[in-house]
Amino acid sequence: MNDIRESKSFDDKARFGADCIIKSWTRFETIITAVLMQEIFQKSSPVSEALQSVNLDYLATFRMIESLLKKVRDKRDEFDIIVDTAQRYAAAVNEEMDVKGIDIQISTEFQPLRPARNIIWKQKQAETGNRR
Repeated sequence: MNDIRESKSFDDKARFGADCIIKSWTRFETIITAVLMQEIFQKSSPVSEALQSVNLDYLATFRMIESLLKKVRDKRDEFDIIVDTAQRYAAAVNEEMDVKGIDIQISTEFQPLRPARNIIWKQKQAETGNRR
């Protein structure tokens, strides 16, 4: 993607598309989603395989599902660990990119959210004392 983005042999549309993909893939939100999905698939794959088994043991599978639900609930309390894992992954990829001389950096923090327009408008109205 980086080669396409920086090459003059591609048209503007292709280079713009490559740039958009790179920006999307390098957002911290994308990395944390991947880490979270990996956690979910690691925990849910054995249950999925058991449910698809020809010789389905209903009781054992029911217990596996209950265990999976508990693990998923427990993950809610481990968000800081997931964020840390995503940050360490992003930092490792960034080091690899630097070593290879690739000019792409993955964000290691969440980007600030842009406030909604109506909130900005209300703030300006409050500052100027204008009321509608």
